[in-house]
Amino acid sequence: MDWLEILTKDPIYLNLGGGSNCHPRVGYEDYISVDLNPPREGWAVRHDLRSPIPLPDGSVTRILSEDFMEHIRPEEIKQVLAECFRLLKRGGMMRIGIPDYNNPKDRPYLRKGSDPRFPTHITLTNYKLMKDIIEESRFSRYKFYHY
Repeated sequence: MDWLEILTKDPIYLNLGGGSNCHPRVGYEDYISVDLNPPREGWAVRHDLRSPIPLPDGSVTRILSEDFMEHIRPEEIKQVLAECFRLLKRGGMMRIGIPDYNNPKDRPYLRKGSDPRFPTHITLTNYKLMKDIIEESRFSRYKFYHY
């Protein structure tokens, strides 16, 4: 799939950083996986999410990001959120799922500053960090669900 083909879709639902674990159907909606190493199926596009997404402002209805933000630096998370804000239609929705390293089982890794179980986790995401990042962003309406 390429960006021109995505522009023909309405609505556009993006799954950011899903990699090979991304499924094209989340609920009943068709999501397009956007990843540096996407699966080979036709519902994915190769893209480095640290770069702007070549879609027009306000063209995306929903954005999902599950287990991706911890793989980039906090400054890059801010850039991704700014890009998502630009892409979302008025009334659009974004859902972010991340590990909370302040969870008692993961807190020792947060204190240590790294997690040898997941060496690709560059940012040890946690509630306070993400709350601060989102409050700095242009998003004004958001909810946190803590599991």
